[in-house]
Amino acid sequence: MKEGLIMNIDNKHNTLHKFLILLISMAFIFTGIMQISSQAFAKETNINTEKADKKATKEAEKADKEATKEAEKAEKADKEATKQVELLLKKTLKENKSNTKFTKSIDKMMDKAFSKFSKEIIKAQDKYQKVASDIINSDDSKKSIDNEDKLLARLNKAEEDFLNNIFSVSKKLDKDESRELVNSGWVNENVFSKDFDNHGKRVSTYVQLAKKLGLPAYIGALQANFGNPYETGINDLKNKIEDLNTSIITNDLNIDLNNQQIPIIEDNIFSTQENITLLNINLVNLNDESNILNDQINTLNLLINNDTNELSLEEIELIKSEVNILQIQSVEISNTISSVNTDIELSTNNIDFLQQELITTNLNIESLSQQSIELESEILITNQDLAITIEQVKPGVGQEAEWETVDLDINKDGLINDLDLQA
Repeated sequence: MKEGLIMNIDNKHNTLHKFLILLISMAFIFTGIMQISSQAFAKETNINTEKADKKATKEAEKADKEATKEAEKAEKADKEATKQVELLLKKTLKENKSNTKFTKSIDKMMDKAFSKFSKEIIKAQDKYQKVASDIINSDDSKKSIDNEDKLLARLNKAEEDFLNNIFSVSKKLDKDESRELVNSGWVNENVFSKDFDNHGKRVSTYVQLAKKLGLPAYIGALQANFGNPYETGINDLKNKIEDLNTSIITNDLNIDLNNQQIPIIEDNIFSTQENITLLNINLVNLNDESNILNDQINTLNLLINNDTNELSLEEIELIKSEVNILQIQSVEISNTISSVNTDIELSTNNIDFLQQELITTNLNIESLSQQSIELESEILITNQDLAITIEQVKPGVGQEAEWETVDLDINKDGLINDLDLQA
């Protein structure tokens, strides 16, 4: 039995020993598995990190390429824009050069036409002096007539040549170059062919209108090419000056009227004051008279009511009758006094009114005078504007002739056209 027990213990011991060995083995196995799993996880993490780095690098390279591409595209666009600006600048300079050349050409043609016309007129004037002297000293009437005819023919020839030169310029302006002239700012675009089929027709009509009015033909030609007073604003400025002058004249008339009113008002004030003085004197007299009557009435009443008097009934009645008369007179005087006081009050109010009217009149004169000063200043400025406008119609073309201000509008409709020839 003892041996059996020992065997049983040995068996348990062996079983326990095996179990411990199994546990140790499992621990080693689990530790190995964990190490393998950890290594595998670390390896997988490294692989994912490498992939992410490669992807990020690839995307960065792609973004860099795109940025470089956009920069190249922007640089190309900038170069193209610069090129276009340079081309536009060259074109503008070329156009400006062309415009300047054309403008100078037109100016030269016009100056030449005017210069030649001026010289011919001077020659004709000199010739006229000689002809006039010949006519005075000559007994030959036929020769005098011949000289006058020659002078007239010379003047007509000078004007005809001048018009031909102007028409020559006008025809040039009818061509495409006229647009270049407008673009150069040499003249208002609305002037060209305005109210006409073409500019040549405009010049021809203006010249005919000038002749119809007995004016030199060049006035019509110049206005056709450079603008009539309605187109240039000259007419508006002249009307403004006329309106301003009319306003000054009206102010001066009103000032005169106000000045005329001042002595009248002052006389009325003086006469009203004199009247008040007389009324006051009259009032004093009336008050004195009233006091006298009241004293008389009081005296008579005392006499009637005195118990010691020895008046008869008849005398008392007479006295009473006298008192009644005096009382009636006293009432009349009182009424007169009231009327005088009313007159004094009215006269005093009238003086106040007249004095205020005098102040207002003087203020009106002062205001109108100041307005006239301002109007005169505005006229001065407007005249300066007019002079500048006239000069700018065509700088360099004799302002002294005042062709810019001549009105060819015969029918006064504000337009210059064929209808004026029919008027």
